[in-house]
Amino acid sequence: MKTLSEDTFVYKYMSLDSFLFVLTSSDLLFQRVRNWPDRYEGFWFEFCIKNGILKSDSIVDNYYGSCWCLQKEDERFFDKLEDYYASQHGILQNGSSCMWGSYCINGGVRIRSSIGKICNLLKKKNLSFIHGEIKYENIESVSSPISGIEDLLFRKSSSFREEKEYRFYIKKEHEESVLKIKTNGIKEIIDEILICPNINSDAWKSRSIFRLVVDYLIDSTKKYDRELLDNIRISGLYSSISEEVNEIGEL
Repeated sequence: MKTLSEDTFVYKYMSLDSFLFVLTSSDLLFQRVRNWPDRYEGFWFEFCIKNGILKSDSIVDNYYGSCWCLQKEDERFFDKLEDYYASQHGILQNGSSCMWGSYCINGGVRIRSSIGKICNLLKKKNLSFIHGEIKYENIESVSSPISGIEDLLFRKSSSFREEKEYRFYIKKEHEESVLKIKTNGIKEIIDEILICPNINSDAWKSRSIFRLVVDYLIDSTKKYDRELLDNIRISGLYSSISEEVNEIGEL
């Protein structure tokens, strides 16, 4: 697996329900890999057992993962360097249309953290963990040998390469399907919240989510945190939606 520097930003697209849980509980969730809804994850384990790379996939029950993405463009797809920079700026500002459609179809957010923030949180909890960038490849023509379960956890079908995932795994024997890692408030790991974009006819939805998040943060912290509020935006991917906030959190 390929790890990146601790100051690298990582992003997570979340449904509104999932984000509200994180917002109100201040818990960062790690889900047992076995219970991930993506059936292609399990297909990799079946492939390795069938080909004698793994004797059993039972060891995967000890791994709990959290999936993030890097939001980076591939320079090779652009004829001009300025077009690459413009596209890179756009995806950082407004998010990926593909990711919004996959994870936030009924409303949601993209949160930003950094590799260092997440690693520091897990170190404080004295947890055994690994992290790294996902390698995308065709399962029928694997480009390099699979050395074991932890190598396998960082591989995924090339069909999902637009996600550009970066994953964190906690290794722990645990009975529950989800590990809840308590933070000292969301600011410990989250430094930006981007509200899902909507077409003009649904602008009310983005406004409502924006106001909900702003009002909750003001009420829960009991203070007007300008730095935090300045990092909450509505994506302008499809249309521009005003997001002005006054001292009591009103639009």
